[in-house]
Amino acid sequence: MPQSVLQNATFLSGLDVLNNGTQSILDIFVIQGLVTSKDADSLKRRYKSNRQVEEVLLKNQIVSRDTINKAYSILLKIPYVSIENFKIAKDALSLIPESFAKTYGVIPFGYGNGIVQIALCRPSDLNSNYAKNLDKLLKQKHLGIEIFITGQKDYESAIRQYRGQKDNLLETASFPTVFLRNQDISANLLGKFPIDFIKKFRAIIFFKKNDVEYAVAAETPDDPIFRKAISEIEIENKVKIQIFATSKLDIDYGINSYIKKLEKHTEPVKKAMPEVKVRVNEEESEKKKKEEKDDIITFSNLFSSFASKKDNGPILTIDSKESLAPESVDQEVSDEKSKVVVPEMSDKEKKDESDQSKKIKDDKATEEGSIVKIEKKDSKDVEILVDEDIGSLINEDINDIEDLKKIAQENYIPKTVAAIINLALKFRASDIHIEPEQKKLRVRYRVDGILKDIMNLPLSVHPPIASRVKILGKLKLDETRIPQDGRFDVMFKNHEVDVRVSALPTVHGEKIVMRILDKTQGILSLEDLGMKGRAFDLTIEAMGKPYGVILSTGPTGSGKSTTLYAIINRISSPSVNIVTLEDPVEYEIAGVNQCQVKPSIGFTFAEGLRSVLRQDPNVIMVGEIRDGETAGMATHAALTGHLVLTTLHTNDASGALPRLINMGVEPFLITSSINLVIAQRLVRRICPKCSTEMKIPEVLLARIKAELDKIPKTNKQDLARIPQVLKFYHGVGCSECENGFKGRVGIFEVLRMTDGIEALAVGKKTSNEIREAAIADGMITIMQDGILKTLEGLTTIDEIFNATSSN
Repeated sequence: MPQSVLQNATFLSGLDVLNNGTQSILDIFVIQGLVTSKDADSLKRRYKSNRQVEEVLLKNQIVSRDTINKAYSILLKIPYVSIENFKIAKDALSLIPESFAKTYGVIPFGYGNGIVQIALCRPSDLNSNYAKNLDKLLKQKHLGIEIFITGQKDYESAIRQYRGQKDNLLETASFPTVFLRNQDISANLLGKFPIDFIKKFRAIIFFKKNDVEYAVAAETPDDPIFRKAISEIEIENKVKIQIFATSKLDIDYGINSYIKKLEKHTEPVKKAMPEVKVRVNEEESEKKKKEEKDDIITFSNLFSSFASKKDNGPILTIDSKESLAPESVDQEVSDEKSKVVVPEMSDKEKKDESDQSKKIKDDKATEEGSIVKIEKKDSKDVEILVDEDIGSLINEDINDIEDLKKIAQENYIPKTVAAIINLALKFRASDIHIEPEQKKLRVRYRVDGILKDIMNLPLSVHPPIASRVKILGKLKLDETRIPQDGRFDVMFKNHEVDVRVSALPTVHGEKIVMRILDKTQGILSLEDLGMKGRAFDLTIEAMGKPYGVILSTGPTGSGKSTTLYAIINRISSPSVNIVTLEDPVEYEIAGVNQCQVKPSIGFTFAEGLRSVLRQDPNVIMVGEIRDGETAGMATHAALTGHLVLTTLHTNDASGALPRLINMGVEPFLITSSINLVIAQRLVRRICPKCSTEMKIPEVLLARIKAELDKIPKTNKQDLARIPQVLKFYHGVGCSECENGFKGRVGIFEVLRMTDGIEALAVGKKTSNEIREAAIADGMITIMQDGILKTLEGLTTIDEIFNATSSN
């Protein structure tokens, strides 16, 4: 009687290893790039068994049940089969009661010669005790067992067949589907068929049941010529061969494995390999016979050593007693049994993976990454499967929301996340909001400062999307109670993108916000930003000074950092040492030393500024003044011969001086160090393609004229910007824009330090008094600069009043 429970010692010891926690499915996921090493270690500390780990991963939808089972297939060296569309014979189902199958998550899907083939859908549940119960059940029926692993959908489809229910079984699904790419097939088994036979029929022996029974995986198992060839092999060699279906990629993997193992024993193989041909059906047409004339062989003695006691069976011989490979191959194969192997795929194979027949399922574990190289890990050779650049999942740019919805319907989360980011670039969005609500998942883009609904997704996809973004951003997967921040890069066909990630717990789950920085856009100039007239002249003058502070102010999202980048880009040269302290570094500038501060480890703006001063800088950029210490150090740096660029949150230019004083900086230090204060807003720019002149109410026109009359008469530059005839414009909307707007433009007011303003600051006067003094010096306000840009056709009057209503 055949041995009960497939390779009892190997299988049960493998289960013991898994259940004792010495071998974890997390190790496979780290190799595949689905989980980071840090997260895996954290999960191992918190959860001691694979079953507990499974519950966490499945609950958060980090990986699917099928991906988990394929990991077990790799660890346990047990074939993974798909039986979702496979019609199971009634005599196989009758061997195990339905109640037992449901209790233990097992399905009998094949039977022959006293052996029942069983597929497990919950491998971790089948511990040694369960295995013994299964063993006991089948011993009563004098049956042996062959163990396979399958997926959840396969199991659910198969279990219905107990009651005669079928889930649209395909007519071509005459064979269970096996996946070869998660197995290390021995050279002996690969050598059972000649390489020419394998290449011709795309079929490989991957498993030995006993000395006279084998399993073969074929790309086209229904091919009648192949079936005839297998039948002749069985007759000539007195063996039994069971046929499984497999994919093109799996056969390619098997052929590549065969060739690699042959290369290790080149000389013996050359001697042993005769010319191999295959006999075709004699009833075929004369033309077919002529085409196949040179493809005739006999199949005798392919399995001439079938009585061998070796675990992996005999080595192939063809009309000869010479072995295909030397005896050392057996030892080599045996030594490799403990290795975890994730087989290699070429770039072409990865591309072809999406084109497989509907009949044959692809291995989703390999869909979520790409293999790159072999490295040493824990003294074992392991092929590393790393997370592929998500940009490579998008062959062409996503052009509209409908394209995005079609990709989302594919339910392939990595590609969905890539598509969401790609469309955001098309829309010129600055931020992506992924927001779980009570019944749906909402996706919004911030375009030109305005949030816009893009699409709603089922709430069920929120956990995997959130987990995917957290994996990319290197955030903790198992931490959902506190906010987290991270970043990652993505390369699309025409865009290099830096993505900042923020995860915030809400009552319905983690809200994800991604800030999009398109590196291919480059640094804008002051002119591109919309700085004109007196404001432009004063800024250029302040940039030319060797020391002092240039302060950019405004609320969040007003473009302060962009203005400082434009200044740095203008003054950068080989003779100038520029060092920046930023949080985060938004755009990289060639020739500039940019530093990312990390307050969590004590590298704050203030601490960084102390170090920067020892780096012999000419120009220092401090991303933001957040406290009195940083403000004090920035002003001291300016007084000691450095040009300092920094930002501050205030509503207008005149409010910056009182704000610094309130932070604890001495007034005399402020007035001595500050050269210029720039205040700004961003407003939407009218689309140039659909810009059209418009009429405005007389009351509004009168208000605009009154505001223009307030421009100081000493400010000749800005007075010259007022046209003779006042005209106003708006965008009517077109295919190139969003509701008549495309892009944004800045509106500015620039305050320079004068004796009068210095006296007011030292006397701790109000911001209104400082503002009046600046206007007397010739400053135009943000609203006035905005009105002038309206008259130039750059924006609408409504945009200006909305942006400056608080001033």
